[in-house]
Amino acid sequence: MALPELRSSLGLRLERTFDGVPGLLSYLLFTTLNRRAPSLARRAERLAEWRRGRGWLVGDASTELGPVKIAHFGAPDRLSRWFLDRLGAHAPVAHLGGSAPGSVPCDVEIRSVSSLEANDLGRAGWLVLPRYVHHRQSLANAPTDFERRVASRAEARRIHFRITRDAGDLGAFQRDLYEPMLARRHGARALRTGRALLRLGQRRGGLLVAETGGRIVAGAVAAPGAYDARELDVWAIGVADDAPSSAGLFAVLGWVSWAREHRLSVVDHMLSLPLFSDGLTRQKLRWGTLLAPPLRATEFFALRARSDGAAVRRFLSQHSFAARSSAGVVRVDVADRAALEHTARALANP
Repeated sequence: MALPELRSSLGLRLERTFDGVPGLLSYLLFTTLNRRAPSLARRAERLAEWRRGRGWLVGDASTELGPVKIAHFGAPDRLSRWFLDRLGAHAPVAHLGGSAPGSVPCDVEIRSVSSLEANDLGRAGWLVLPRYVHHRQSLANAPTDFERRVASRAEARRIHFRITRDAGDLGAFQRDLYEPMLARRHGARALRTGRALLRLGQRRGGLLVAETGGRIVAGAVAAPGAYDARELDVWAIGVADDAPSSAGLFAVLGWVSWAREHRLSVVDHMLSLPLFSDGLTRQKLRWGTLLAPPLRATEFFALRARSDGAAVRRFLSQHSFAARSSAGVVRVDVADRAALEHTARALANP
């Protein structure tokens, strides 16, 4: 899938016009550079950050104790808006202000920052988060109880799996399953993978479809890992509108079972936001996944509470953050500003 931080409004228009070609090119460019010239890849990502521009997005998150004003400084891309939405700021608006921390009055400030800025801000009490996280399921471990339950449900519903590399099957998957599911679940906030990139994944790996009673209820595109062929990356999932509630899980199960049969080491369930409290993260954790930051990440979120009223304390207690640390991604649960700053400093200075 395309790097989500590269999806600007212009990029999205190009994605729609050329149906995945810009995403395909960005994927090929950045994976090739990361393998062969990591320093050049970092420069290219910084150039992409500069091209996207930076500014303020401000919105209110509701709590039972009153609204919490959240201000984000950085690229106003879909990933940033998705993060704000999951924090409760569902309709952020652009806001004029200086670029320095604290320039816009708010209760919670979030900044998209480079790795160097992140180190300094962490020591100053800002909680540093990856912009997104991967969900890696080690196949060295036995299937979880959840995986076994999904397999039992699939068997009870007489689900059959097949893997196809036919372009026509991919077109039907995109038209009948993937695109309608994105529209139902995410609307305009969806991070869509275009056809050209889906086709690359299908050619490298395949499209697995889950069928019962002669109809397809779900499907998923997966491909070998970009940096390790012993791993499998699940790129996209699509579910029929009238499918059983577990249908999306069946498609994932099919790939996990295939990966086990072929003695692969890891299934990467791919991306979610750096929030243990987010529904998508909780769903993927059921497979026994561990959260991991993006490879050679150059941009992070830094979060700080600017006030400590009852509404802000309630807001903090509602969210579990996936923070960066020297030991990888760790869960952070705090209930007030002092605890947030103490934890941030401890993670920045292990």
